[in-house]
Amino acid sequence: SSSSAVWRRDPVGGSWTQVPLPPLEEHATDLAVGPGGEVVLFSRVSSDCYGCAWREAPRIWTWDGAAWTEERYPFLRGSLQGLAILPDGTRVAGGTEAVRILGPAGAVATIPGPAAQLRRVVAAPAGTIVAFDQSVALGTVAGLAERRPPVEVSEWVSAYAAAVDDVWVGGVTWVDGLARGVLAHWDGRGWTIEVPDASAVPQDLAGGGGVVFAVGGRDHGLVLRRGPAGWRVDREAWGVGRFRTLAVDRETGRVYGVGDDPILSVWDGAAWTGLPHEDRGWFPGLVAATAGRVGRVGDGFAVWED
Repeated sequence: SSSSAVWRRDPVGGSWTQVPLPPLEEHATDLAVGPGGEVVLFSRVSSDCYGCAWREAPRIWTWDGAAWTEERYPFLRGSLQGLAILPDGTRVAGGTEAVRILGPAGAVATIPGPAAQLRRVVAAPAGTIVAFDQSVALGTVAGLAERRPPVEVSEWVSAYAAAVDDVWVGGVTWVDGLARGVLAHWDGRGWTIEVPDASAVPQDLAGGGGVVFAVGGRDHGLVLRRGPAGWRVDREAWGVGRFRTLAVDRETGRVYGVGDDPILSVWDGAAWTGLPHEDRGWFPGLVAATAGRVGRVGDGFAVWED
């Protein structure tokens, strides 16, 4: 069996500190940062029974720099998937049935939108919501409109929104039994298919300072970087294998990445740096960035699985 641990990295001394975990009965499935620097952990109870893995109520845990507080949503058993936090602190979760606002004391509100499975969500700086899975929908808490890119994919697996008119989504399609990646861009008027057939699936997207990164982690650790000259392969000798997750720190512009090695990858606007974890037996699955606001340290937060 495996377990979760949350670590934060001091950006000054470079040391890792383990944050006491909340009383989880399950694995963490998403990690986000609120406007005040609070770290939010999203978890659901798993099961060995096929088809009943997410029947328990999802929980939201918030770390304020000193302690965790818990919110339960008992009426949403099995339906929530991804979590995003808007600039005003509003928490939005994707789901198999609808995209919802998660309020205090277990309160829930449904965001009007298309009748499509939209299990994953990301937020843009101005409060724009990108919901995706079977299709792609854009909007705000007032409502979502379907904006399906003009390309056939099995599912949309990643998204990054720099602005309401600058949205990137990554999808996966299958060709002769092999997974292939697709990258599409929304400019506020329509979609452009920028990478129609990548060799790796873009498992996650992030960006900062006009640069966009796509990491493919299903088969290998490909990193694509898009700047003024377009897309190019961007790998370092120390680079982790099978990149899983990217996070952008909107306060500092840094981009963080984790994968199958105990290394926190950091993009500072000019180059990548690999910051190893002292315990080589832990492997990160999630990452978030806090700009050092939580407890005055913690430039990068990561959830590590043993």
